[in-house]
Amino acid sequence: MAIINGNPAVNGASGTVGKLVYKRWRGKIVLANKPGRRKRTTEKQRDNQDDFRSAVRWAKSVCKIPETKAMYAKGINDKKHSANAVALSDALNPPEIREIDILTYTGAPGELIRVRAFDDFKVKSVSITITSADDNIIENGEAQPRGKKGLWRMTTTVRNANAPGTVFTVFARDFAGNLTTKKATIPVAGGKPISSEGSPITINDKKQVINETTGKKATTRVVGSFVKKTSTRKPSTTSGELSTTSSGIESTLDKPGEMTVSQSPGPENESDITHHVPKPVAPGQMVYRKATRHDLPSIVGLLANDMLGKQREKFQDPLPKEYYNAFERISADVNQELIVVEDDQSEVVGTMQLSFIPYLTYQGGIRAQIEAVRVREDLRGGGLGQKMFEWAIERSKERNAHLLQLTTDKQRPDAIRFYERLGFKASHEGMKMSL
Repeated sequence: MAIINGNPAVNGASGTVGKLVYKRWRGKIVLANKPGRRKRTTEKQRDNQDDFRSAVRWAKSVCKIPETKAMYAKGINDKKHSANAVALSDALNPPEIREIDILTYTGAPGELIRVRAFDDFKVKSVSITITSADDNIIENGEAQPRGKKGLWRMTTTVRNANAPGTVFTVFARDFAGNLTTKKATIPVAGGKPISSEGSPITINDKKQVINETTGKKATTRVVGSFVKKTSTRKPSTTSGELSTTSSGIESTLDKPGEMTVSQSPGPENESDITHHVPKPVAPGQMVYRKATRHDLPSIVGLLANDMLGKQREKFQDPLPKEYYNAFERISADVNQELIVVEDDQSEVVGTMQLSFIPYLTYQGGIRAQIEAVRVREDLRGGGLGQKMFEWAIERSKERNAHLLQLTTDKQRPDAIRFYERLGFKASHEGMKMSL
């Protein structure tokens, strides 16, 4: 760019001459190259822009909570100069699972499963689900952190008589609600280990996995096992094993404790990484996902907005700490799923809680219980409540529950008729005692 001073030939000139442009800039005549045409943004670029804008909004909102802001302030460094910058980075970067060590696993109780997981801020939790070769859950539990080198350990408690073919699914979560999932499989004796795409892989092989949120490569080292490579993320939606159905329902839940991204229904379409930042969805489409701590004001607002809820809830700003304490207990229990429903504007318009109760009767059956079902007031009567129950029924089947039950207050006659239309039967007389 050249600045022209004192030349009467170009005084007041503007416009294009060949490939040059005359224009005024800060009161001076400037000669510059003619700008080229702007390239159209690709769908991937638009998705990245949407992700970034959503993350910015999220970081600003959580830093309004004093406790959360103080937590993220601990991550301030030379590159991140504020709690908001640390929170934004946390939202954009999911955890990385770099090593799964199951080399010593024989199926006996008391054996250690070791995982190395890292995050740009801090890994909040690591959980492990162990399933048999025929996809039955053997056990699941929370790993405990050991030291400062990203090491997490879980001790097995259940005997597994058939270790070959056993699948270990590791879930690493960060404080922004991001979840990374990795799977490793004990090789079957006498057989050639095959990855999901049909190619042999070897023990201690390092697999390159693309972080779907950042696009960076992350190395996962699997010791004594084999990584199951899963499908890539669908760029425009956030969905799970249920994916999008004709009713416009989309799910972000997969197996117990897991939130994944999938391209189509089926057990082979599970994603390595999911991101909690809302993604654009089709108009009128609803997204079902596990609640995060930052959804609590919306959830409590829904709980309080009915005849009985007004009497027992405290919807105020800030929320009482009891709600946050309860949320932490619910999140730590793999048999509890607190669900929110988002509309196409990423606003929470519904909520419910599912509990999966294992017991000895019915030969060790699982009973699903649904409660605290709420729909935003302006959407009631429009069919969303029925779709939420349809979703809950399918979710309960996925968790191998043989029965779905609920209780309803006798002061809600309309609700009772609604449940009867869905197929629920008043087969038992419920009793309660206040304590």
